[in-house]
Amino acid sequence: LGSAFRELMEIRYSSGLFRMPTFEQVQQNLSFLNTGQSQTPGLIVMKLDANGRNYGGYKHILVVFNATNRQVVFSDSSLQALHLHLHPVQQLSNDALTRQSTFDSKAGTVTVAALTTAVFVSEAE
Repeated sequence: LGSAFRELMEIRYSSGLFRMPTFEQVQQNLSFLNTGQSQTPGLIVMKLDANGRNYGGYKHILVVFNATNRQVVFSDSSLQALHLHLHPVQQLSNDALTRQSTFDSKAGTVTVAALTTAVFVSEAE
């Protein structure tokens, strides 16, 4: 298996938020941020929140799928003041572009390279 696939599988198993057991839990804890008339085509921004439950590992997870041929800077006010950082697996990724993904807590902004999936996490409190 390729290293990128192994990294994504390791990320998937790092938190129960990626493996919620019921439809109701998914509905309560999953939201999509890049929606509506002003959405950026080719960009999926998925936010998972524990909402007071213990899913192990992380309180918030933000996954950004950038399927465009250019770097994307995405902002959302719901991300402001979240203390997200690139997932530890991706901090050590074989892919240099993935390692360059950033999150700015004050602005609520993520920056992700072209054709890259980046996962940002916030430790459980």
